[in-house]
Amino acid sequence: MMFETSNLPLSYWQDIVNRFEAANPSITVKLLPAPTTDRDAYAKQLLASGQFPDVLQSITLQDYTSQGLLYAWTPAEQASWNVLFPHAGQLSGKQYSIPNNSQVIPLIYYNKSIFAKLHLKPPTTWAEFVAVCKKIKASGETPIAIGGSKDTWTSWIFLGGMFSADVLGKNPNWILQRKQNKVHFTDPLVAHTFNKWAALYKAGYFNKDALSLNYAGMQQESLMAGKRCTRWAPGRPPRRQSGRRSSVSGVFRLPTDDGTAVQGVSQTAVLS
Repeated sequence: MMFETSNLPLSYWQDIVNRFEAANPSITVKLLPAPTTDRDAYAKQLLASGQFPDVLQSITLQDYTSQGLLYAWTPAEQASWNVLFPHAGQLSGKQYSIPNNSQVIPLIYYNKSIFAKLHLKPPTTWAEFVAVCKKIKASGETPIAIGGSKDTWTSWIFLGGMFSADVLGKNPNWILQRKQNKVHFTDPLVAHTFNKWAALYKAGYFNKDALSLNYAGMQQESLMAGKRCTRWAPGRPPRRQSGRRSSVSGVFRLPTDDGTAVQGVSQTAVLS
């Protein structure tokens, strides 16, 4: 079971299957694309109909381990993975997932031509970031492009990055402590981050059509089309006539209050 996006079409997954089956002729792989981004709902639908997959991509571990539906990988098997965070995805000391990649969330991609026109530089502190947004808005452009629509997971990326930088950057154990009820979402450290997000909204720095844009729509309406200035993830840059990708976008790390470099990393897993 897998899922599709505009960047990960069915042809992407089928190419993996074709290469795997060529190297393993005794194994046949059937793809089960989730009809929506709610992979858990589809996995549970397949379970209820007696079609639970052998391998699942990006699901919530806790929903299945309690029923004994997932295989716990052995230490010897884990040793062969050679991944950045080999123990990511453990529950109760058991490894139910293969952490097959990591993703930086977020990086801020910006339109170089707009920055050049307004004599702006990539900000390194939060105050500088807000000042950049203010100047971009004053020029008549929308400073920050975000989205949601049916791809609701995209709506939290920017705020999640702020949380990683401001909260986890100062207290890396915050999530563990939250599970232990030692810290709370109402604590000053978290409230400060949420208030920064709210201030961006109140200042009108977000695109007003955010809730109508799905993932593909964000790609089309983003800086790659010259319609937005900054966003959390790039689309595919347009090609020059030579066939090479044009360099219309730059990138910078989401700034912290004092300029300390903090970069959140999300681990993605393949489960079985």
